[in-house]
Amino acid sequence: MYKRQGWNSAVFGASLSIGSVIAMGLTGWLIDFLHWRTIFRLYSLVGIGWAIAFYLIYRNRPEEHPLVNEAELKLIRSEFVQDVEKPAQPATSESIPLNQHTEHVAKRMLRSKALWALCGQSLFRAAGASLFMSWFPAYLEIRFGLTPGDAGQFAMVPPAGIILGGLTGGVIVDQLYRRTGSKWISRSGFSVFVFICSAAFLMSAAWTSSSTMFVVLMSASAFCSGMGAPPAWAATIDIAGLHTSKIMGTVNMIGTLGDLLTTVLMGFVIKFIRDGGGDWNLVVYIVLAIYLACAVCWLAVDPTRSIDDLPEP
Repeated sequence: MYKRQGWNSAVFGASLSIGSVIAMGLTGWLIDFLHWRTIFRLYSLVGIGWAIAFYLIYRNRPEEHPLVNEAELKLIRSEFVQDVEKPAQPATSESIPLNQHTEHVAKRMLRSKALWALCGQSLFRAAGASLFMSWFPAYLEIRFGLTPGDAGQFAMVPPAGIILGGLTGGVIVDQLYRRTGSKWISRSGFSVFVFICSAAFLMSAAWTSSSTMFVVLMSASAFCSGMGAPPAWAATIDIAGLHTSKIMGTVNMIGTLGDLLTTVLMGFVIKFIRDGGGDWNLVVYIVLAIYLACAVCWLAVDPTRSIDDLPEP
């Protein structure tokens, strides 16, 4: 299972981001023909359509799905049994009442330094990527004088870099683990390296005045940051132990908070620079600092020890 964690998480993360890339380019094209409110309404129809399709197709269990035949069901059941057959665990989960179980897990989560660091990297990783998913078209349009259509097309490249970086990182993470047998090298060490590289590309982007070269360097930075996603998910599974769903949700929530806060911050920063004639590289330096903070957090992530290994308080 550990040998495929990187690739599995990379495919999942790439699937989440593909829609963002399509929306960037499509919005840049549609803005010449439609009012932005109309574009928003069109995008809402996509979400409504997906919700209906999900309701009609999705089932909680494979035996409830009409498209799953008997042979597939037997295969799923056999793989599931092999995956979950483990020695008896201490009475720390399902054998105790739900309220006590939740309190038990929460105490362990709060006492885990690695988990705090993992939440920190999620916060900073999402905060850095938020520029490419939100304000980047407006930034290109205002700083370099691009048309909305051109800015939208250029803005597709960094998110595409995040997707390709995620898929590449998934392969590298798995290969590192196969070759070294070290979770720290394949998760934490690799992540420190890629976020330092991401910061280096951002510094190079701050030194160019060409819009094309700026997008190329920012995309290279996005590619490196994308490589940091698979080790994050793999380390979350390593640290979560028997409580993957709770901890995965917590780490993802912290990342969403970083995305939200940085999106708001960038709006104020871009307005400040535009109104006051400030240095446009301030935006780049903020993201650079965020990615360096992410690298520092990874130094404190120990994926070799799950919260189940912590002694009782």
